[in-house]
Amino acid sequence: EEQLHLMAKLLSQDPFCRHFILEAGFDVREIHFYTTLLPALQQFCIAQGDSGGEPWWPVPPCFYAKYRQGSDSVLVLENMKSSGYAVEDFARGLSLQQAKAAVQSIARIHASALVYRIKLDVDLGQAFPFLFRPEAAAESYQQLLERGLPQLASFLHTSAADLPELH
Repeated sequence: EEQLHLMAKLLSQDPFCRHFILEAGFDVREIHFYTTLLPALQQFCIAQGDSGGEPWWPVPPCFYAKYRQGSDSVLVLENMKSSGYAVEDFARGLSLQQAKAAVQSIARIHASALVYRIKLDVDLGQAFPFLFRPEAAAESYQQLLERGLPQLASFLHTSAADLPELH
């Protein structure tokens, strides 16, 4: 008998966030990340003899994904809390140790993709067409910055009393 600990990841209910996610296609890119890119990288790493058959990045396995263009998306992932991970309060941010762990995990994924590209001599944009081209990524992040900066300023202004003083 096996027990599964699952979680569903749905689109944000916040209208601003939802619109931005749908407009930029972040939801479909995330679905492809879990269903296309990560399985390919994991299979490649295992074939290279890396990680003893286990992925060396803490990313939950995806059990189900559904995408409806411009309206909705759902991911059903393993809830990694049963493996010792925790969900943090997004508004609180990450500790330095948590931020370092997140950056190291992302760096491992990028390193795996780089080795995949070099060893298999493939164009990642052709192999995984859902990936952002650098120009598109820069434009998307510029829009996020332009739209999000006023919200960030408002948040910081209203939350300043709760923030520790930096020296």
